[in-house]
Amino acid sequence: MFSQFAEAHRRISDSLALYQATGLVENHLLYGHAGCGKSTLCHLLRGEHPRVFEAERNVVPLLYASVPALATISSVNEALLRELGDPMPTKGTNSAKTDRLITLIEGCSVAIIILDEVQHVHDRGQSPTIYKVGDWIKNLGDNSRKPIVLTGLPRVRGLIDTNEQLRRRFGSVLTLDRLILDSQESMEEFIALASSLIEALPVTCDLDLTSEKALERLYYATDGRIGYMVSLFHRALLLTYLSEAHCIEESVLELAFMQQIWKGGCGQLNPFHENFCFRRLDKLGEPFGDGDAHKVKRGKARGAEAALV
Repeated sequence: MFSQFAEAHRRISDSLALYQATGLVENHLLYGHAGCGKSTLCHLLRGEHPRVFEAERNVVPLLYASVPALATISSVNEALLRELGDPMPTKGTNSAKTDRLITLIEGCSVAIIILDEVQHVHDRGQSPTIYKVGDWIKNLGDNSRKPIVLTGLPRVRGLIDTNEQLRRRFGSVLTLDRLILDSQESMEEFIALASSLIEALPVTCDLDLTSEKALERLYYATDGRIGYMVSLFHRALLLTYLSEAHCIEESVLELAFMQQIWKGGCGQLNPFHENFCFRRLDKLGEPFGDGDAHKVKRGKARGAEAALV
């Protein structure tokens, strides 16, 4: 648990404990870039608070659902109803679905609700729809009287900013962002995180984390994001097994980077190549560029095309 992850885990766990002890509600907005551990945190919390199957009902202390792409009130409603075991989640009007959802939340003793990938609401790109879904989430919290955690990419702030009442209810903001090697403390945290992953591998790895250059190579290859680090070592392990070797060498990491993270990452643009340029790979078309900015540009381009038609 690196510091940001541990803090988010503690704050959400405290909100759940507070509700169970007193009935008081504290909501959270959790956001961060892809690969920084948001969904991992959600699944960890689910594992710590598993559902219990009783003779007459299921007890679901933590209700988790991933918001579907191009979300609407109906689709969010249905995702939560499915998680609670509703046999016909698509049946009825939005009002009827919401009434069933509130009844099931109470009947299943739900203590906290987590909605993941909430940026899918924002991605519809239509302010009235975004506002209505945001208003529905606000009413869900008010009517169920349960703490809610919204998680997503940074652009999820667009959903909160569109609805003032929702923004007031989600004043507690948590972030899970990439690790930045800007201090001795952050350097030690990155080394500890990488070391724990390497130690967990069933084969050895010749990446020497006591070497400053080796550490920089791993940092630039993953942008300091835990999800990309896991993916890199996963692919490297697979390649090592396929070659019947017993050690992950830097040449394997070079190939793993191209296969798993960026197929265009060759030569000077591959962190494990001897001629790597030693800079962050965040330019346009590179793996760690500003995806939100690109989305805005593409959206403007599509709007221009539509105007021409």
